[in-house]
Amino acid sequence: MKYVLLGILFAILYGLVTMDIYNAIVSGTVFAVFLAVFMGVLKRSQKKQFMKFKENLKENNEIIFGSAANYYTGKKVIGGWLILTKDKLFFKTYKNNIKIKEFAANLDSIDDIFKYSNLGVIPNGLRVVLKDGTTARFVVMDRRKWVKNLRKEEM
Repeated sequence: MKYVLLGILFAILYGLVTMDIYNAIVSGTVFAVFLAVFMGVLKRSQKKQFMKFKENLKENNEIIFGSAANYYTGKKVIGGWLILTKDKLFFKTYKNNIKIKEFAANLDSIDDIFKYSNLGVIPNGLRVVLKDGTTARFVVMDRRKWVKNLRKEEM
């Protein structure tokens, strides 16, 4: 549904720029369908990888929460999974990423957790500050659940 809304937004913007409503409607519809199919295939592929990864991880750790995430390393953003176990928070890159970058921290080494908005408006940023001053920034879905789980609050 969100991709259909994105297609409608694209159509409106395109219509405003070109002043051609017919082409805007056609382009918006094509864009929405393409985006929905592409994102569906990508999401299914990543979910399959995540389930396999999660099964391997379960043998050694009790998983509390996990989801797809992006990890900021300097100016680079790397896609992967952010996983919370009973004693650790860690990030693992997707299998097909060229750059392999991992993050791991014991929960007792986390000093604070902050929410922030990417580009100043998108409320999906999570910043983890460790007691040694190291900061890790992530883009996550369900940010509220991440914060509650990391702070061990009741849901």
